[in-house]
Amino acid sequence: MLPNKSQRGFTLIELMIVVVVIGILAAIALPSYQQHVIKSERAAAQSAMLEIAGQLERHYTQNNRYPDDNDLPDRIGNMIDQAESSGRHQFKIDSGGNEFNITATSVGNRDEDCARMTVDHRGQRTAQDLSGSDNTNFCW
Repeated sequence: MLPNKSQRGFTLIELMIVVVVIGILAAIALPSYQQHVIKSERAAAQSAMLEIAGQLERHYTQNNRYPDDNDLPDRIGNMIDQAESSGRHQFKIDSGGNEFNITATSVGNRDEDCARMTVDHRGQRTAQDLSGSDNTNFCW
């Protein structure tokens, strides 16, 4: 008779069960994580827009007019460059005289629900989804 040796390690069935469980967990967690990332990118874009709006208001207080959009002060240009450095949103400023409009557009249609967000000189905030429908209440 051969001596009784205890087996060590995992069987193939046990390993396959672990792989299936990990796959199920990943399938549940990944979409949730992606939505979290999109929401944080949206919040960063909104924060940048409000910071830029504050700088435009500061300029208005000092000069009694908003700067022309083709002649923005360096500090505002730097803020736009910094906000666009993530590559997630593109910013556009239409300003001059007594009004301004700041628009953040999602690059690559990554944020389908809030593809375009705007804020203006009155503090009015709007947002549109990819189809152009109003989605302000959801986004802001």
